Amino acid sequence: MCFEVVVKIDVDDQLMIDAVKKIQQDFSINLVPLITERFPSYFHTYIAYKETLKASDPEYYFCWHINDEILLETQHWDTKLAKYVGYFPDHIFRLKVNPQKMFRNFFDIHEICLYADYPIVPRKWLVATEVWAHCHGPDVYQEGVSIYLAKYGFHRNVPLLDVKVGGDEAGENMTPEKALVRAQGTCLAWDYALGAEMQENFARSARRLQLFIMAHELKLNSWELRDERDLRAVILVDKEHVYARVFYGLDYVGVALAHFRYIALRSWPYSLWGKSTGLRVTLNAYSVVLKIFNFFVSLAKFPLGLMMGFKLSQLRAGLLNNDPLANSIYLLFSTLIKRFVDFHSRRQ
Repeated sequence: MCFEVVVKIDVDDQLMIDAVKKIQQDFSINLVPLITERFPSYFHTYIAYKETLKASDPEYYFCWHINDEILLETQHWDTKLAKYVGYFPDHIFRLKVNPQKMFRNFFDIHEICLYADYPIVPRKWLVATEVWAHCHGPDVYQEGVSIYLAKYGFHRNVPLLDVKVGGDEAGENMTPEKALVRAQGTCLAWDYALGAEMQENFARSARRLQLFIMAHELKLNSWELRDERDLRAVILVDKEHVYARVFYGLDYVGVALAHFRYIALRSWPYSLWGKSTGLRVTLNAYSVVLKIFNFFVSLAKFPLGLMMGFKLSQLRAGLLNNDPLANSIYLLFSTLIKRFVDFHSRRQ
């Protein structure tokens, strides 16, 4: 068999257990059922991905985390996928499959929740990262790892144009009640995924990938990676010789403040759901104060810009394009002035 399918089934889901047994009887397919205890919620499915990865055959080159909504629409997709074996000689890369996301470039870590792909990766990538995810969403987690790897100088995302994948419409056919719970829980789960603690995991996984690449470039044969947890460092060792030591410690206060600012300014539905009353008040107050502060800072740039030789029209356009509050005030006053002029014209 050129591929296997590992399916996680809840131990009390007899219908699914029977369905998988029937598929095994009716089709010649390498289907591996993994029957374990039910997790507390949908937001704990990342644990299942850990289990399925461990249960999978290590001889297969590629791995892919998918759900039951994904559909491969290309005939002989396995033959096309085989062309990408060894695409990078160190086998560290990701094949992006979502046509809406594979060409999207972004560098703000907070965008991974909305634009994360669910790529196919060589197993060696997962050997390096050690896991699909430490939190809800292997797509979000691995996208975060990819961004940190890019920060360290390695861009390893490859669009998979040969294979068409459909079914990326998560959460369809749900009752309104379940859809609401899912949307609210997703906001909480993503906030946790982008916290300083989880971003440290992104950075650590990315550093391990970096050292896997370095070991290949140095042509090392018996190397290993060792952790220095207190220093937040990973070292590349071969025959007790240290070839590299890289650090994954973050500016934890800076990351936490940036995350706080992001939550305060975003406009998602249910953005503050599940937050304490005190935190909601603090986030809303911060948002208002920051917008007002930025507005006055923008205004202060006018005289400075004129002194530097910029045109008034340039400064006005820059203000309106970059300050949402200024844009709203400008539109409000423009509308009021237009109505006043129209009213005065009619009276005459």
